[in-house]
Amino acid sequence: MERVFPPLNAVRAFESVARHRSIRQGAVALHVSHTVVSRQIRNLEAWLGVQLLDRSQRGVALTDAGMRYFRGITDALERIGNATAELRSVRTPGALRIWCPPALTRYWLLPRLNDLQRLLPGTEIWLRPTLATPDLDNGEADVHICWERSAGFDGSGELILRPVIFPVVAGKLAPRYATVRKPSDLLGLPLLHEDSPAQWRDWLLAAGMKRVPALSGTCLWSGDAPIEAAALGQGVALSNELIAHADLASGRQWRLLDLDVRMYGYFLRMRRGLAAAGKFRGWLFSSVQQTLQGDGAH
Repeated sequence: MERVFPPLNAVRAFESVARHRSIRQGAVALHVSHTVVSRQIRNLEAWLGVQLLDRSQRGVALTDAGMRYFRGITDALERIGNATAELRSVRTPGALRIWCPPALTRYWLLPRLNDLQRLLPGTEIWLRPTLATPDLDNGEADVHICWERSAGFDGSGELILRPVIFPVVAGKLAPRYATVRKPSDLLGLPLLHEDSPAQWRDWLLAAGMKRVPALSGTCLWSGDAPIEAAALGQGVALSNELIAHADLASGRQWRLLDLDVRMYGYFLRMRRGLAAAGKFRGWLFSSVQQTLQGDGAH
């Protein structure tokens, strides 16, 4: 029988919180914000159909089910960590390991991969599309681009860009959405979500809605999937000015609502003292500015 696995990032988040008995301290250990960890654990509880944490103003405590689950997974995660540490010592010299959000990878970084390779001749580019956070100190990655509200728990992230976020649909279907003139007009449309409706709810509030009702729609987990589904005519997704630039210019996608909503930012973290990472940083900031200054289309 095929093994059934829950979302492993969420399991890792729960294990860290259970081990530290604190959402904030668990997030610190994972180098992510406590809001991300909270969302992952709620998604895990929904997936399991079991409450793992008792939450109160005084903090969090494990439920009986949470304690049983913690005891069952902690040894397994430790074995995974030990096995990974053994293999990590076998590294390919001359490689630059980049972890980057899936949507930014697909729509912005991959089309510029040849430029990056010309900048770094003789360097192997290892590009991993992921929302996970690597351990830079232990060499899990050399460069990490993350999509967060702030620079992270320790302020180590350097802001690359806080782009305008907006709804997009397939360009060929633009006339169908001509009546969308304010955020509330989006309610009732086929909204496309990542792992939950949370991002759409946050966007609608930031766009000026006072109250947002319960939202429905298809959840596609990875950030690039809703954007691609929208381009294929399957609904409305949230994108931003950096990753949507080429599709807007070509007419493949169409932007709805001319609002300046900036909730999140792209932040950069790097290993210190690595020449290739320093060159990548300079190229990254320059290329982002060139993209924003280039000719676009609505």
